[in-house]
Amino acid sequence: MEVKAILDSLNEYYKTKPYLTLAEDDSDSRSPSLNKMENCAYFGILKTLSDSELHEAEEIISEGDYAPIIDFFVQATLHQQPKPVVVKNETIDTVLGRFLDKRSKRVSESRKELLRRFDYASFSEQKKIIKAFLSSNNTSDVEWAAVKADRLWDNSYADFIKVAFERKPIESLALTILHHMPLDYVRALESQLVMFSRSEYCIRLAEESDDLIRKYDLNIFEILYVKARIGGKARLTEFQVGCRFFKFIYSYCQNVQIGIYKSEDSICSIPWIRRALWALGELGYRDILMSFLQMNKYAVDNSIGDKEHGEFYYAQQWMIANCFPLAHVTENIDFSKVREGIENFERPNSIKIDTKEDIDKYDDLPPDIIDTLIEFI
Repeated sequence: MEVKAILDSLNEYYKTKPYLTLAEDDSDSRSPSLNKMENCAYFGILKTLSDSELHEAEEIISEGDYAPIIDFFVQATLHQQPKPVVVKNETIDTVLGRFLDKRSKRVSESRKELLRRFDYASFSEQKKIIKAFLSSNNTSDVEWAAVKADRLWDNSYADFIKVAFERKPIESLALTILHHMPLDYVRALESQLVMFSRSEYCIRLAEESDDLIRKYDLNIFEILYVKARIGGKARLTEFQVGCRFFKFIYSYCQNVQIGIYKSEDSICSIPWIRRALWALGELGYRDILMSFLQMNKYAVDNSIGDKEHGEFYYAQQWMIANCFPLAHVTENIDFSKVREGIENFERPNSIKIDTKEDIDKYDDLPPDIIDTLIEFI
């Protein structure tokens, strides 16, 4: 397998994993959710690369969008050395100078050295490295620096963050802005920031969270997470929360089975499920959590060995019996035809009307729309 194909595969897998926040994981303010097993697999794969392949990988990473796996690559290359080599380190300023000078022809080498030395540098040196990477035209450099800036925030980063976000808005910069930049600036970028994380926007503007939750129509998982993060309470009874929580899971299972969503048939693959479970605990909804565990056990136990039905099907059955007795699991549906209908559906972007008679062609228009159109003709 070619080196680029290996890196692309690792990068793509890593990007599909959701971000955790301090509320879920005490290790960092924001870190990817690879588990210990996946971490071992990543390091194992990278450590199988030969010296020439490592050199090739370094060049590929320096030129492409591989920010998610930079730390893995750096650690893997460090562990690749059979013996520690004692070197006379140049000053950080010297290495930074080469990194910033594109004519030095040592940008890639300098990048690697700065990444290697970052955790051992003084805070003043770390700030210089972060600012240099934020100023880079390489998206991977900026993503790495944005995450580090978030974890090691200093107000001197503000102008660099602004310039980088104006140059290319990306998620890591958006999250750093949401966590640290002044509220006036955050509000000014509302339309852009909510595209990356509407929940984090609601959390930052905690006093306005109820209005923002309605404005952006957050689902029950997001609402629970926001309320737990800001230390509030959902304005619902536990019964209402439970109904909406399981209704969301039920709908997701249904949508996966008819092809609207693409997902593996596993309860743990439902987006935001871990955040929602954490939030339920923070908000004190013990009974809902106990019910969820019962549902999950029922779905997993019954799907084992069943080639026709998976966890989502049995989760729905459990919810029908325990939450929604009037609901039913969709069966005997030709899913291929449903998917074909969804894929081929085209919503008209415009209609052409020159005279009142033309309106008759569109007999599905609401009466108020027809009245408005007649006024303009």
